[in-house]
Amino acid sequence: MYKSHKTDMDRVIEEYKASTDEGLVNFAQSVRDGVPDLGNKRYYVVGGVSERAVEDVNNLTGIDIKGYRHIIKGSSVVHIEDRHGVHGEHDHTMADINDYGRMKYVLDNYDNVEILIDNAGDVVFSDEHKDSNNKQATLIRYEKRVNGNICVVEAVPAAKAKRLYVVSMYKNSGGQVPDVYSVPGLR
Repeated sequence: MYKSHKTDMDRVIEEYKASTDEGLVNFAQSVRDGVPDLGNKRYYVVGGVSERAVEDVNNLTGIDIKGYRHIIKGSSVVHIEDRHGVHGEHDHTMADINDYGRMKYVLDNYDNVEILIDNAGDVVFSDEHKDSNNKQATLIRYEKRVNGNICVVEAVPAAKAKRLYVVSMYKNSGGQVPDVYSVPGLR
């Protein structure tokens, strides 16, 4: 008799698919559909920061993010769509709108988190997101292996608002990283 055994990757894929936040999917779909003002003025609270992320991000950046929340602005959804959506300039890895709703799974269950580095070996900062002293926020990338890697890039400002801002999300299979200079607000 044949027995079916789930691999660890099968379990991860099931968890990933089951983690879909329908509110975030609806927000992303509204931006994708061009609902006025969502692109620039509105945001969605993805959720709180895990204790693991608090420790890891503090070790990377020196910023205590305890009590922070993950936020995605409509403008970031526009960026993701332009670069990685159905008609993306770089790829089409975010064509499935449901993947937006699985962002929190990646943020809570990442395999790796690191400071984003450009091709010259320099730390990448956000022009758009700044800390309380008007210093540009460091960008970090969370990676989760789900049939390839799913990456979420986030700005980490030390600010009273206690928000981490998702600036991009994409998938890759061969370790390739999209050109960071294509992300709005980055230098």
